Amino acid sequence: MGHKVILPSLDTDDQLKEIVANKYVDTHEIKIKYNYIRKHYSHIVEGDCVLIANYDKNSTKNYVGGNSFLEMGYAYSLNKPSTY
Repeated sequence: MGHKVILPSLDTDDQLKEIVANKYVDTHEIKIKYNYIRKHYSHIVEGDCVLIANYDKNSTKNYVGGNSFLEMGYAYSLNKPSTY
């Protein structure tokens, strides 16, 4: 038994071209346009658990940021474990 890491992927070359061309000032615009947020959360639904890499940040030991916290909460609502 092993682990499989699921990373965000681009659906088309056009998406990559738009990102590289810096057409978006704020990344939320491209995330909404290409539905990246829903796709990301569908990976949590499909997976067995969420792995959180909580490294130290500034003076905070084992820092967990807002996005990781949301992923942990979503996994919890699906009765899936979060591993640290």
